Amino acid sequence: MEKLEYIKELNEESIKLVENNYNLKIIGVWQQFIGADTNTFVYKIKSTNKEYFLKIRTGIFNGSSAIIPYLLSQYNVKHIIEPIKTINEELFCKTEKYTVILYPFINGKSGFNTDLTKEQWIEFGKTLHQIHNFEIPNKLHNILFENYDNKWRKKLKKYIDMLNKVKIKNVFEKEFVEIIQSKKDIINKMIFRIEDIIQQMEKMEKTNCLCHGDIHAGNILLTDNNFYIVDWDTLIIAPKERDLMFIGAGIGNKWKKN
Repeated sequence: MEKLEYIKELNEESIKLVENNYNLKIIGVWQQFIGADTNTFVYKIKSTNKEYFLKIRTGIFNGSSAIIPYLLSQYNVKHIIEPIKTINEELFCKTEKYTVILYPFINGKSGFNTDLTKEQWIEFGKTLHQIHNFEIPNKLHNILFENYDNKWRKKLKKYIDMLNKVKIKNVFEKEFVEIIQSKKDIINKMIFRIEDIIQQMEKMEKTNCLCHGDIHAGNILLTDNNFYIVDWDTLIIAPKERDLMFIGAGIGNKWKKN
């Protein structure tokens, strides 16, 4: 039997929660340092005969991020990893502090580290089409709608205005501030352009659909002969371009050549 590794965020109480809700005996735990969400911790865990991917979400949790992938899979949408049901037939379990979701562990590579083949690109497009045409059950009314919030534009404007007041502590901060200052005019033009486009879009008739919301290369998991769309925490009802822009924009400089 392997020695059980305890990770700080996954204490004995959390391990017992998983064991009791999924009828498992955990003998190994390894934290996976992937993703950029500070509210999410993920682990590879091992039971006596199988490996699992454990996701712990702190703070606000929208159950649709587990329910929608499950329903898509039932709807015969391929390339989805279904959450594993608890012994009570739930797709996740909760405490006052966090939510736990369990998946099969699939050993693969991020789309940032390996390429989709031509055939996989075609299949990826078909899968997105299925997602965008999925009819959402009425009970899942808590999925966010795209409202073109100006939250991040306001923050960016604020930071640009503060550049001359920043107390620089080291050479790295100095270089960063200098780069932003040198590009300040371009950034302001981009903000103005975005706000102009949003004003035009608000007058247009738009067709909204279910969107993943963050479908960049890092949220594609590739194995030797398959791929999976992962991380559904950003689900949103929006025009399909909400997803398609990630391919066209080449997020992470990965998809530009396609």
